[in-house]
Amino acid sequence: MIDIDEFISNNFNFFQKSLAELIAKKGVSSTGEGIEDAIEYVQLLFSKLLNTETKILKTNGNPAIYASIPGESPFTVLFYGHYDVMSPDPVDKWNSDPFKLTEKDGKFYARGIGDNKGQLIAQILGMYSYLKLHKKFPFNIKFLVEGEEEQGSVHLPDVVKEYGDALLNTDLVVVVDGSIHESGRPVLRLGNRGLICFEIRVKTSDFDSHSGNAGNIVKNPVILLNKIINKLYSFDKDCIIIPHFYDDVLEPTDLEKKWINAIPYDKSSVEKRFGISNIKFDKQEYYNLLMFNPTFNVSGIYSGYSGEGTKNIIPSEAVAKFDIRLVGKQNPSEIMSNIKKVVQEFSPFAAIQEFVSYPPTMTDSNSPYIKTAIKALETASNKKVIIEPVMAGTVPNYVWTDILKKPTLTIPYANSDQNNHAPNENMDKCAFINGIKSSYYLIKEFAEDF
Repeated sequence: MIDIDEFISNNFNFFQKSLAELIAKKGVSSTGEGIEDAIEYVQLLFSKLLNTETKILKTNGNPAIYASIPGESPFTVLFYGHYDVMSPDPVDKWNSDPFKLTEKDGKFYARGIGDNKGQLIAQILGMYSYLKLHKKFPFNIKFLVEGEEEQGSVHLPDVVKEYGDALLNTDLVVVVDGSIHESGRPVLRLGNRGLICFEIRVKTSDFDSHSGNAGNIVKNPVILLNKIINKLYSFDKDCIIIPHFYDDVLEPTDLEKKWINAIPYDKSSVEKRFGISNIKFDKQEYYNLLMFNPTFNVSGIYSGYSGEGTKNIIPSEAVAKFDIRLVGKQNPSEIMSNIKKVVQEFSPFAAIQEFVSYPPTMTDSNSPYIKTAIKALETASNKKVIIEPVMAGTVPNYVWTDILKKPTLTIPYANSDQNNHAPNENMDKCAFINGIKSSYYLIKEFAEDF
């Protein structure tokens, strides 16, 4: 029997053609352009390559696609991905047509090639390869492919709750999305930070006022906004002072510290990546700050006049936008409630609007699935796996860990410089091939261990 490398080599033209066809279907979730075409093509892939029919799960937005493929044992793995992509704008910054797969210098270029169509089709092709080489699957495989990930997965919790009976019958969830380490080594992520996004708007009058004529009479909204911020964050102590904010922050375990210590760390590389200099963090502090510490960020603030020269006015309103990253067992609803209490102290001038909130998630560091996943990824890549206890960013994995109550592993296939969400998004050809092999070996190794 031929091995997986030979099979991929023999069939790569077909694999690349399938990838190009999926890219061409667009599927821009912000505008709806090509959504139906993308859905139809993903359904075709499941039917043609995996011999299974799909079910469309309707939402109040773009539908999700569900597939269930029976195997020989009752062990079941649910694989998650998304078919939607970001808008390609600004198109004039691209070096090629964003919806035409272009190969150059060992990279594929296209909108969605890294995030997430290349990774999605690598999963499907890896399983197709397994099916062709072994004739049948050793355990049950399920797929949930959503169409709103690039819009915050706003309806994914509703989908999981509504169709929970079908999804609950699974032992493990595998999320294939994100980027591998910049060293080229594969990554296994066990959790991610949570997120709260909100806006505070302070309005003190119906229109801007002359600062002389109205000074001391009309309140300045910028000053009031600063007073609110000072009740949320201490600039003197450089810490968050929202009541009970730190109650559920957890320290990393000894095992998690060991994993962190094994992650490559290059100060100069960090400085270059973030555009800063003279970074003073050592490895443990750097990763602790990214994985196990919450953040308080003012992402935008505006009010009044900011043009040339001066304009002596009291602005009528001031607005600030915030995002807070959560860790451990912090509860976004409780934290948001305490923030609202602070803002209410400044009523009727201040109002708050909440945009999105996700709780942090974490899969048990002692899960038996971790060892098997590591073995699969290292066999596929011939490189040592980097284990990240927590991803610094935020993805909606709480739907799997908190709603489905299932352990969840996040396994990225795309290269670290994929430029997702930006012009000239790309995926290394080798990364694409390795994603196919990784999917193949995940099936193979989980079959042997479970």
